[in-house]
Amino acid sequence: MHGVSAEKRIPAWIFQLPLSRFKYFLEGYRVGDGTHSGDKIGKELTFVTVSKGLAQDLVYSLLRFGIVASLGRYETWISNQEAKKRYPFYNINVAQVSNFDILTWDVGVSQSLNATRFGDLVWAQIKAIEPIEPTEYVYDFSVPGHENFVAGTGIFAHNTYGPRNALDDGRVVPNFVGQALRGEPLTVHGDGMQTRSFCYVSDLVEGIARLLMSDEKMPVNIGNPNEMTIKTFAERINALTDNKAGIVFTRRPVDDPSRRNPDISKARRLFGWEPQVSLDDGLRETIAYFRKKI
Repeated sequence: MHGVSAEKRIPAWIFQLPLSRFKYFLEGYRVGDGTHSGDKIGKELTFVTVSKGLAQDLVYSLLRFGIVASLGRYETWISNQEAKKRYPFYNINVAQVSNFDILTWDVGVSQSLNATRFGDLVWAQIKAIEPIEPTEYVYDFSVPGHENFVAGTGIFAHNTYGPRNALDDGRVVPNFVGQALRGEPLTVHGDGMQTRSFCYVSDLVEGIARLLMSDEKMPVNIGNPNEMTIKTFAERINALTDNKAGIVFTRRPVDDPSRRNPDISKARRLFGWEPQVSLDDGLRETIAYFRKKI
């Protein structure tokens, strides 16, 4: 890192390192600018910087290890013969982790969080995915219009589909295509007016490649902004598969999001990316793949 203190950032290439190497950067920063001494040993770790961007980078860096840090903005006064000025600084605090040896975090570290206030944001590292018995009441936990799946480092992927999807993975594209190819009516929850947008897999791969080649270090949406209702989408699947069974409407789960649509203006601006594969072309490729599996 170099430059004016208030403008320092973590270089983009650092974020692309695997955790087994990234940990050395974070430990080096702790040794140089971190506070972990006295009665704080074994209880908390604190970083202080005058750069807002660097503070955000550090919070994001800790999230790579599944650690949630608190970030606060403070001010200090410095007086001289001419004037008294306020100088902002940022405090990044890490607490309640299983150990404070950063060089071991790549093999596992846990954190105890108490998220009791409305509006708390909790990030969790996905360590395992296991099947559970479904219920008819819960679809997922969501904040309409503000939900994403984070893929790798800094990529927000939105409703990706294409060949090599699993027919039984539970998502709407394989569900609808599987039903259509079997000549069954497509199951739509509610009245089908909830919206989704779908990104073909080759477009996602191109977006990831461009992001990795760019200097951007913060998260970027990679998805297709062409939004449509689930009812319209089901009708499109039936048309492309020549399925005459139609659509059956069932009760909509209470937590089924009303809308999912990514804003890709950042990807367009930073590295000129936007999806190229039309929905019909992508669905034809996907349907051809699934047809061989049924």
